[in-house]
Amino acid sequence: MRIVSVAFALALLGISGCSGPQVARADDVIAMKDAGADEATLLQWVYDPQRTFDLSWEDARKLMSAGVSQSVIDAMRAKSEEYHKAKGHAGGSGAGPSSGHHH
Repeated sequence: MRIVSVAFALALLGISGCSGPQVARADDVIAMKDAGADEATLLQWVYDPQRTFDLSWEDARKLMSAGVSQSVIDAMRAKSEEYHKAKGHAGGSGAGPSSGHHH
């Protein structure tokens, strides 16, 4: 019955009720993985245009510790960068300065 629990987790996490992209959390992805979602399902969920992320370095470490694949974390990080650009921020949490060195 693992498929039922994954479908249930997806249904729960898909409920939004607000307009614009939903800002999802690392804990949402971990809960889906724990419910049995595979990498393809997680990537599909991450890439949903109605979903975005505000991913910190701490979130990324938490995802790695939970066994979430690097490709899912990278996808979340890319969506997080898009989110910050759309909000007018220079970068995500912990982003280093861009020095523009030329050699």
